[in-house]
Amino acid sequence: MGGKRPVLPGTTRWNSQIDSFLNYLENHSKYLGIVRELCKDKDHRGKESFQKLKEVVEDNSVYNNVEDMVELLQPICVALDEMQKEHSTLADAAEILPRRITTNEYFLKQKKLGLTQTAIAAHILHPKYKVPTAALNEEASEFFYKQYQNESISAQMTAISWWKAASKDSVPKEMLDMVMKLFALPASTGAIERNFSTLGQIMSDQRNQISVETASKLCAINNHYKMQNELAGNDNQKNEILVK
Repeated sequence: MGGKRPVLPGTTRWNSQIDSFLNYLENHSKYLGIVRELCKDKDHRGKESFQKLKEVVEDNSVYNNVEDMVELLQPICVALDEMQKEHSTLADAAEILPRRITTNEYFLKQKKLGLTQTAIAAHILHPKYKVPTAALNEEASEFFYKQYQNESISAQMTAISWWKAASKDSVPKEMLDMVMKLFALPASTGAIERNFSTLGQIMSDQRNQISVETASKLCAINNHYKMQNELAGNDNQKNEILVK
C-alpha cells in the first residue's frame, strides 16, 4: 500500500522521537487503510488486536496530539541537531538557543540555564556572530589585521583560526589564551560521543593489536575530514574510509 518504513524511537539516538512522530503523521493514511483491510477478515485469529489497533489509528485525538508534540519539539530538535555538529561551540549554543526556543515555559527555563556567562562571552567574541572588530570601530586596526575584518572572510573560518590569524601583537597573550580555551568548549557532548563510536570502529576485533596512539591519530584524521565537509555544507557526506 506504499508509504515509508516505520521509524521507531531509539534509546541512544537524539531526536529519534520526533522522527517517529513525523513518520507516523506521514504514514497515517496508509496505517488506516491497512488496519481497516485487516479488520475485514472476521475469521482471523488476531482480529481483536486488529480492532484495538484500528481504534487507536482512527482516534483523531491521537493524531492531533502527535501534531501538537511535533510543533512543540521541532525547534528543540533543530537546535539539538545544530549543536551536535562537529565544530559547534558554546558560542553556537548562545546563538541557536534564543533563535530556536521561543515558546513553552519549561523549555524557556532550560534555555536560560544554558545561556551562561561563559556562553554569552563566547558569542560576543565569535567572529561569525559578533565580529570583534565591529565593536572597536576605528580602533580595530590597532588589534586586528584589516583583511580579517571582512564578514565574508570571518564566516569561512573557525573562531580559533580567525583569532590566530587576525590578531596583531597588541592583543594581549592572556586574551588569546582565554579565547583559545573558550572556543575549545563544545556546545554538546555529541562530538565526543561520536569519537567513542569512531574509536570503536577503528579498534575492532579484526584490528585489536592497533596501538592507542595510532587509533587516536586515525580518529583525529577522520574527524578532521568530517569537520571540513560540515564547514563546506556537505553534512550528509560520510567519511568512513579510515574506519573500515
